[in-house]
Amino acid sequence: MESVNYQTTGGAGIHQPKFISQKEQKIIVRAKSVSHILNMAEVTHLICDCYLTTLYSKSGGSVMVAKLLKEFDDELRDYGFIRVNRNAMVNVLHVVSIANGRRRLVTLSNNATIEISRRGMARLKESVEVKSL
Repeated sequence: MESVNYQTTGGAGIHQPKFISQKEQKIIVRAKSVSHILNMAEVTHLICDCYLTTLYSKSGGSVMVAKLLKEFDDELRDYGFIRVNRNAMVNVLHVVSIANGRRRLVTLSNNATIEISRRGMARLKESVEVKSL
């Protein structure tokens, strides 16, 4: 299971996530012969279908690139992007609600709903709880 890095602050023993701030960070992706520069804080989630990954933004736009989700996972993990199932990653900053009923679902700020795996639910809950501290 993927773990979140913690940093202890002060003597009170309060733990905060060691996520790197997304503010003013950019994601540069190459789609065919065009390079796209996206604001990291605007990206809500990533969905992979075979060898193509689509990055979705808060405004509703999307960019499809020929890159594996595993590569994005390695690059974006420290910025608060959590892998919630085999084919999807979400930006913790855009999580609006988590449903843990018959189907485990996460709803994002752009009204996208993504199904969550059992292990993905544990990672997401841990990250959301840590984010709210």
